[in-house]
Amino acid sequence: MNVMKILCENGCDKEIITAGILHDVVEDTSVTVEKVERLFGKRVATMVTVASEPEHMRNGKDGKTSWRLRKQHTIEFVKREAMLEQLLVSCADKLDNAEAIKQDFDQIGEKLWERFNAPKSDQ
Repeated sequence: MNVMKILCENGCDKEIITAGILHDVVEDTSVTVEKVERLFGKRVATMVTVASEPEHMRNGKDGKTSWRLRKQHTIEFVKREAMLEQLLVSCADKLDNAEAIKQDFDQIGEKLWERFNAPKSDQ
């Protein structure tokens, strides 16, 4: 809901806000992009797709693709292909993640980095 709040505070339209609410649904649940499109329309589904790591990288033949490759894919997409509305959802998500990390760091300090699959220097 923090992603939604950030998007609302920055004057985004209702479809961008909806995509913000749903940004992790394809990655974290059994809901498909097709279902998102059926329920919320193509524009929302496109933004949710961009916010999600591609399925082949999450569920490839060899298990999950490495953290570094998945994050590099996201960076390359944002640099080369993303439209403004897709960037808004992605940036709101990243801002929320950074704020959560700061809050956790303030509470538990360096132990925070033990939670991640990649070392602190990569985060």
